[in-house]
Amino acid sequence: MKRFSIIKKKEFIVWGIIFAIIVVAFVGIKLVQTQGDLVVISVGNEVIQTLSLEQEQTVQIEGENENWVKLQIKDGSADVIEASCPDQICVNHYAISKEGEPIVCLPAKIVIQIEGEKNEAK
Repeated sequence: MKRFSIIKKKEFIVWGIIFAIIVVAFVGIKLVQTQGDLVVISVGNEVIQTLSLEQEQTVQIEGENENWVKLQIKDGSADVIEASCPDQICVNHYAISKEGEPIVCLPAKIVIQIEGEKNEAK
């Protein structure tokens, strides 16, 4: 019985260390992410539009399969506020503002991603 409790304590310590490493890595990644400048919109594999996060506007993006999304840029973030697709996953996604964050509408094959100005030439 004593052996069992020693093993449990060691397992608890190991799992605690693993959890701490994961938390530190997650926080580190979030701290390294920087505020983006541009919203890059792609349909299929083709970039169709690049917009500034600084200019407030609402645009409708025509995707594939007769689907569309309505994108609102406001207060330095981009958010899908309306879509024609049945699942509405893109509408329920949080607003994005940091480099590398995407919103994807699979039925329309639309990808909306935040980038910095240095990545504009891609």
